[in-house]
Amino acid sequence: MSSGLDTRPSATMFDIERLVNMAWSGHIRVPHFQRDFRWQRKDVIRLFDSIVRGYPVGSLLLWQRPARAQNLQLGALSIKAPSTDQALWVVDGQQRITSLANALSADGAGDPRFSLAYDLEAQQFVPRTVTGDPLVIPLPILFDLRATLRWFAANPDVTDYVDRANEITRILRQFQVPAYQVVEGDAKVLQDIFDRMNNYGKRLSRAEIFSALFAGAEEAKDETLTFDRIAQEIDEDLGFGIIDNDTVLKAILGRRSPDVNREIRNEFSNQNQAGVRSIVNFPEEDRDTAYQLGGQALRRAVSFLQDHAGVPHFSLLAYRHLLVVLARFFAHYPEPDDRSLVLLRRWFWRAAVSIQIPMRCVHWAPDRLALLGGGR
Repeated sequence: MSSGLDTRPSATMFDIERLVNMAWSGHIRVPHFQRDFRWQRKDVIRLFDSIVRGYPVGSLLLWQRPARAQNLQLGALSIKAPSTDQALWVVDGQQRITSLANALSADGAGDPRFSLAYDLEAQQFVPRTVTGDPLVIPLPILFDLRATLRWFAANPDVTDYVDRANEITRILRQFQVPAYQVVEGDAKVLQDIFDRMNNYGKRLSRAEIFSALFAGAEEAKDETLTFDRIAQEIDEDLGFGIIDNDTVLKAILGRRSPDVNREIRNEFSNQNQAGVRSIVNFPEEDRDTAYQLGGQALRRAVSFLQDHAGVPHFSLLAYRHLLVVLARFFAHYPEPDDRSLVLLRRWFWRAAVSIQIPMRCVHWAPDRLALLGGGR
């Protein structure tokens, strides 16, 4: 058993300019026990958006120890790293450091995951495209004050935005990232720390994240619908058992759009971010309306299971995603005729006896299941 750290970690702050320069110069290394880079472009955009908004982006854990000279691969960057007695090895924070180092570098930004720009008019980070729009500045240029000034000198028609650009440049360079530095010679101790940070504890579920994002007004919390309340009321009225929160969430999302795995952070935004509002069927709904009507659709789906499909309780449901499909169907076709109910029951049991039903089945409702003969 490890005896732990010989010395306590020291807390420090790194501004982004210093952090990426250390990465570019090869003074930041990635230990062999780290996982590969997993983030996608949307994750990188969210990181930069958090930085500009002044949100915390989490702390780093860095292991100070010697490193030999070598050719490093950090994301899309190939770095010729010198030998050093005080390299900083990333125990926690690899995804963030790799994203910053690549997106702010002209070489790294050649990779689609890191190819970002800032839209000065829309005031948001966007994927970099070759549009020639002088108000959309690539991040490697925006990170360099002199390059930003040259950009505006070459585009005098947009000089009204120079102050905004300079402010974004200042934030990107000076944003402070907290870090703990550990001086430890035993690699097993650091592996133990890495394992505990990444595997201990319980991650928030998607339903918990959604609930936190759209909690409703604090003063109305006693009357506000929640996933728990929707499930509890269905159980009290129909005796179906408690439906888990993730299934309730999928039913609410499924009523609004066939893609139940879509980005949820902008679900009720007034802005068209990441195409969210272009795919939902009810883009003008607020949170409370979506919960209420989603709960009603889920209740009708449960009644169908009990009255027509012979499934009296949630614990006997073969595959809970079938409930999501049914909720979407009954949301759009709340009163199908008798023949449709018979055909719908046949569909349910054929799907239930299958080994696996893919989530694309949500697309069957209501467009394809409507062929059963149901109507509004």
